[in-house]
Amino acid sequence: MKKNIFLFIIITSCLISCLKNETKEEQDTIVTQEEKADALLNDSNTITDSLYPTATIYAEQGTIVYDQPNKGGKETGIIPYQSNVDIIEHSKKFVSNIENNQNTYDRWLKIVYRSPGTQNTVSGYILDTKINYNHQKKIVVPQDTVLVKNEVEFLEALGSNKILLIDTDTLNLERYYDQLIAEDAMDEETEEQRYQFTGDGNLELIGYKNITLQSIGKPIQFIIENKLNDVLTFTDCSNFIIDGFNFYHKIKSGNCEGKVCVINKSTNGLFINSEFNGSGAIGAYIDNSSNISFNKSKFYNNSRSAITIDNSSDVSVKNSIIYDNDSYILIDINQESAAKQADKTPIKSVQLSNTMFIKNNTSTMLRLDTQYLADLPSKISFSDCMFRNNTLESFINFQKPKSYHTILFIGCEITHNESADEDFNFIYKQGSTDTITFDNSIIQNNQNANAFQVDTSKVRLKNTSINGVMYTNIAEATLDSIQ
Repeated sequence: MKKNIFLFIIITSCLISCLKNETKEEQDTIVTQEEKADALLNDSNTITDSLYPTATIYAEQGTIVYDQPNKGGKETGIIPYQSNVDIIEHSKKFVSNIENNQNTYDRWLKIVYRSPGTQNTVSGYILDTKINYNHQKKIVVPQDTVLVKNEVEFLEALGSNKILLIDTDTLNLERYYDQLIAEDAMDEETEEQRYQFTGDGNLELIGYKNITLQSIGKPIQFIIENKLNDVLTFTDCSNFIIDGFNFYHKIKSGNCEGKVCVINKSTNGLFINSEFNGSGAIGAYIDNSSNISFNKSKFYNNSRSAITIDNSSDVSVKNSIIYDNDSYILIDINQESAAKQADKTPIKSVQLSNTMFIKNNTSTMLRLDTQYLADLPSKISFSDCMFRNNTLESFINFQKPKSYHTILFIGCEITHNESADEDFNFIYKQGSTDTITFDNSIIQNNQNANAFQVDTSKVRLKNTSINGVMYTNIAEATLDSIQ
């Protein structure tokens, strides 16, 4: 809990530095904290929150453990065949694999091995030459690592069971659209389409499994210039990691109508150390997908929503920042009607943790346009989140009441926000089957506070302070407003 709070404070300082009327002492403090936040959000050394937390050794002779990530280090042990190891760090140190070809690599991993039935452990570094990554409790096949340096090599290297190390500042596939559209986008072995260009250059990746796209060093500027197109689309993909990308529309003037990233009919995806710069419409659009995660990422400059979740389940956002969006909605959750749910993924869980909502000008923070049956309840949780210096017309907006939503705010801070107009509603159209709980949270110092009205029928308060008044356990609040 303390780590979460500390992380939250550090990231907060990065954005608060943009606010006006700061004292010199505050500015000096912010510079120091901003440096810490940059180090945290742009860590180029390791991925500590990976979809690959464990692995299984499949080298029959076992795998050697070294005390440092190179073969010149001291050997500290050998891990037997078919043993499981815990992965502590995925380093960005690689070794050329001469058994395959000169363009593939093995990665150094920092691991801990616990000998079954004993208290003995071995820790150190191993190469991932002959291991199976255990992905979300599902074993996947090993990945070949390929180095790419431009758009053509990027497309040629795309494939399942691969790690693409991308050593370039910019990827602009649209720039090569006329040349690449004629290229063979079919997989020779499966005769299935691997990618396609839609519109005038929007790249859609299709059917990839167990693939990692990872920047080397500084983030990759993944751009598109046609403001009508989406920047990048994933369709029918599974077990994928995107690390160190800045997605955006590069336009000379006006707003974009295209989305930034589209995740369609996909599962088990992680975006880490990435930025979703809308320059227009939607930062991340998740449709009919499940187990999609965003970590240490930024969502900004979007005009419709930062994140839209349609007919999707188990979406999580953590250690991230949602800021400077002049948008209709920040988090938009939609579900087809019960009659149309047969081929759709029901929304069961959406989790946002240790995430900040700062300096947004928006109609509503959270909009729910869903219609559930009683046997399809959803849970939407915000834990250790901060909502500060936003201008809002409503905080939560239920487009269709009686939707069987459970919405939790745990350890959250809602302060220094401002109502956009006199018609502001803190919670709009809450239904009798929707439950909203504030637990261990703080609500105070909001401007135009008289407009922050609460629908009192279903708000539950537990150890929550509202303008200095502590409510320890109120099952159904009888507050008239949060003034």
